[in-house]
Amino acid sequence: MFVLMLCTVVGCRRSGRTIEVYAVKGKITMDGQLPPPMIHVRLVPKDVSAGGEEAGGYSNAEGEFKVASLNADPDAGAMLGDYVVVLSKKVKDPKAPPGALPKETLPLIYTMPDTTPFSVTVQKGRNANNFEFDMDSKAPAPPKKTR
Repeated sequence: MFVLMLCTVVGCRRSGRTIEVYAVKGKITMDGQLPPPMIHVRLVPKDVSAGGEEAGGYSNAEGEFKVASLNADPDAGAMLGDYVVVLSKKVKDPKAPPGALPKETLPLIYTMPDTTPFSVTVQKGRNANNFEFDMDSKAPAPPKKTR
């Protein structure tokens, strides 16, 4: 069962500046089922010029995740604001030659800030930041950019 958590404000000074973050958690599914564990969840600010910063974390075997801003304590949360949600799961092929890069295993549409269909708004409030994302395993690849 997904445990509910109270929204908390945490002041963090890891980077030498104090930021206010709010608890963010959620659940990922794929086609309504449990996804593979250890999906990297990134909250990328829609407007970087507004002073927001990226937050991230990893899902567990049940698809549950918590995130933390880059300059916050682990699982502390994210700053207020609007974010796009990027999901990624890279796995190294054991048959690949040495030095080969890990391969992305999720549909590519979810792996880039400019193509992901997922977005959230981190808000103040009790249990305000509990999000769910259901990926489609047959999601089309994002359109190729033309120059």
